[in-house]
Amino acid sequence: MRLSFADTGLAALDALEGLDAACLFVFEDQRPLKGAAGYIDWRLCGGLSHILKAGRFIGERGDALLFPSGGRLRFERIFCFGVGQRRACTTGVFSALVKRTCEAMSLAGSRAFVTELPPVSGAGDEELAQAFISEGATRFKGERIVLLGDGKALARLFSQTAGRMKGLTVDREPLGAAVTVVVPACAPAGRNPRR
Repeated sequence: MRLSFADTGLAALDALEGLDAACLFVFEDQRPLKGAAGYIDWRLCGGLSHILKAGRFIGERGDALLFPSGGRLRFERIFCFGVGQRRACTTGVFSALVKRTCEAMSLAGSRAFVTELPPVSGAGDEELAQAFISEGATRFKGERIVLLGDGKALARLFSQTAGRMKGLTVDREPLGAAVTVVVPACAPAGRNPRR
């Protein structure tokens, strides 16, 4: 499984290829939607906002929603996972969320999806990167996850974090413009994967 990075924005979403889904983390107390959720909602002419307004999905922790992109994006399916209240999104909540999400994406048959990390209260960037790799990416049975944010900063962060974790491979493209982290499936953090 490969983990790669891109800038958040409409141009980045339009340029991504080879993805079959988007995975959005939605807070119940954040309206209007921000980040990747906001950009995807924009491309859907407010489709996600209408669902939220109707109360069919509100972003409570444990909420899940799947709906089609209707051809307005380069991927067919949009998965939304409720995070709960912004202030209650701790490292423990984040770890459980990315574990559940990556397992759900595997069960749904996704081969490649795009997502964005939700903000987490009181957690350092490296702690979140390690949790995302060990609790989430190792459980995804597909081929690729693209993380949106500040692409270069994420590439640098995940490269440094993965470099300190056993069993991971870091591929650097020329001039450090992009980094791909190769994550073996079900490799527990800090251990060598079974051969």
